[in-house]
Amino acid sequence: MNKKRNGKSNVVLDITDWFMWIVCVIIFYEAGVSAIQIDGPLEPPDGSNVTLTCIAKGSLRFTFLNSDNVQTAIGECTVFDDCYLYSSALTGQYEITKTDEGATLTIFNIDRYRFGIYSCSALFNSSLSDSIHIQQKPESMDFTNTCTAFRMRHALSFTEKRPDKNKY
Repeated sequence: MNKKRNGKSNVVLDITDWFMWIVCVIIFYEAGVSAIQIDGPLEPPDGSNVTLTCIAKGSLRFTFLNSDNVQTAIGECTVFDDCYLYSSALTGQYEITKTDEGATLTIFNIDRYRFGIYSCSALFNSSLSDSIHIQQKPESMDFTNTCTAFRMRHALSFTEKRPDKNKY
């Protein structure tokens, strides 16, 4: 809308115009997202805190796919540097932090229910994404104790019987 004041034209934007301007800025900025990369440990110890790094320009989201193929949308970071979890139930389990290169997802006290596939994708273009499969670190077997117990059990059951000297 143009208004004339003292023979000069001033541009006045209403709320709809402002909204459209913001949407155009976001779309222009998001069009620059060309690649996404996620990185982190593949076999962290049970109970540890795990940090995944998502390198991306623009708004991004984190999701999780568990071993039962149930997907959970965790949260996102916007171009305005706002990061948040989608559900308050995820507070204490996850944290998303904006970085210069993209964002980090911290998984607190990872347990068997939260091992699986974590993905980072562009918020407005889900075809731009990367995933990482985080598996539970296999428990190491202590073969020393197993072998010692095996030897002791068999040593006791296979005792040598000597002939009686007085019999012959």
